[in-house]
Amino acid sequence: MRRKKDLRKKGSWEFQEAKSRLSEMVNEAMENGIQTVTKNGSPLVVVISHEEFLKLKKTKTPLGEFLCNSPFSKFDLEIDRRD
Repeated sequence: MRRKKDLRKKGSWEFQEAKSRLSEMVNEAMENGIQTVTKNGSPLVVVISHEEFLKLKKTKTPLGEFLCNSPFSKFDLEIDRRD
């Protein structure tokens, strides 16, 4: 007989199953990446490892700083600004 776990899509957990098997779901997220919790078949939330969260949270370079550090910033370009 197949267990309920075997019937679910890999990396996807129905809400009630996620509640009752939280430890297992967290371990799966740490070992195998993103785990999606669904309710009535629709994605509800995702569970990721703290390491993955920190990667996503990294501060991005502001656009102005990016443009100033661009190789094109060394060229004398004329910019036509429209109102």
